[in-house]
Amino acid sequence: MNPQNHVANTMADHVLLHKRYHIRKDSVVGEGSSGRVFRGLDSKTGKEVAVKIYVSTEDKYLQDFKRTIHLSSLLHEHLASTVQTATGRGRRASCSNALVESALKDSGIHANLSDLLVDLNISSCFPQVLDHSRDIDGPGVDDASGLLFVIQELGGVSLEEKLQSYEGGDVRNTHLGNNSSMTASEIKDLCWSLVCITFGLHACGYVHLDIKPLNIVEFKGEGHSSWKLIDLDGAVLANSPLDVASDNFTFTQAYMAPEIARAINARNRPTLLDKRSASKSKSLFSRGKKSTRLLQPELVASRIMDVWSVAMCIIQSIFLTPLLEAQLLQWREETGNDEKFMEWLGDYTTEPLIQGEVKDLIDYVDEDLSVLLQSMLKKDPKERICMATCLTHHYFQDRWDRMVRGGSKRRSSLCSDQELDELLEGRNAVKGAKSAACTMM
Repeated sequence: MNPQNHVANTMADHVLLHKRYHIRKDSVVGEGSSGRVFRGLDSKTGKEVAVKIYVSTEDKYLQDFKRTIHLSSLLHEHLASTVQTATGRGRRASCSNALVESALKDSGIHANLSDLLVDLNISSCFPQVLDHSRDIDGPGVDDASGLLFVIQELGGVSLEEKLQSYEGGDVRNTHLGNNSSMTASEIKDLCWSLVCITFGLHACGYVHLDIKPLNIVEFKGEGHSSWKLIDLDGAVLANSPLDVASDNFTFTQAYMAPEIARAINARNRPTLLDKRSASKSKSLFSRGKKSTRLLQPELVASRIMDVWSVAMCIIQSIFLTPLLEAQLLQWREETGNDEKFMEWLGDYTTEPLIQGEVKDLIDYVDEDLSVLLQSMLKKDPKERICMATCLTHHYFQDRWDRMVRGGSKRRSSLCSDQELDELLEGRNAVKGAKSAACTMM
């Protein structure tokens, strides 16, 4: 039986957790491979909450559950110390926090990386775990209900839903005042949010591996809205081995980095290995008996994988549909499977993705954005830029300028020009308040 159906069939119409969180069976607001998210009510505070109930209490789901709680603690309570201990983990020489720290000094801000993340209020760009199931030893299966669950702040629409709400049309016509697509300014705000959020996660030493519009959700605050990155269940430490053959490994093809597709291809059909990779493969021995199967080069989690996914989300905000979806669906219809698409995605020698009409439209939005996205969408991960480079790219120069203009207590740069002027003139309602890097205009 499908685990999701099992949970749905065994849940009562009304569930009370920890004697305070009320949920109804029909209040589902989202679901994924690991569980369902329900809209709930905290009877103690009177506020609505998101309740994620995992599909099973088996070890795989228990580990996902514990990872979410652990990461939430790191991002919300121990951000500075986490960044300090994770600075070099799994980084290549050309992709380091030193790039950002150098940009801080060049801008005249004179802050270290931990200060930057705190001033950008990166912690607020991830949903906070408010409560969770526990057993006698701590986080675990709830003794009373037998369920594995996490209580989080409740979000609103996802970026996927927001993009679907547009009528569709050319971004060059948004000046007409219609709802055809996002404006260039809105696109830039979104880009800065995604880059800051992802860089914050990377600075803590983790890779998300499944960044897509469905996992980028709008949260309402007092007088503002912000984007937050959800579904941290699958996040892993940078440089951790990835087993693409495992049932625990999930991915979304339209946003998946080419090196992951390449590893899946190599697993399914070893003959797809190029000569260079094959030469590095080793014969597999078992109890002294030589096997004819090749041991594939180990795939490890890299921050560069998330860079590709973020770029795909940004491009979708311009075209309103996934850039690679049409090709994926066409080849799936022609062949009856996804092998052709996966082989193409994993081939580093194909033509660049951003060219022709696609490039023309992105150039219209902003030529600096076009240059940035081309660097983020290099199929060969050795040629792809990292989030530190994205954060300091010329496209975001105005954000860095705002940090300088705003002063050491006003470094967050996702406020509108009007709000920035109010901040600089001291007319902000909350003295010393910080605006999160994920804030929406």
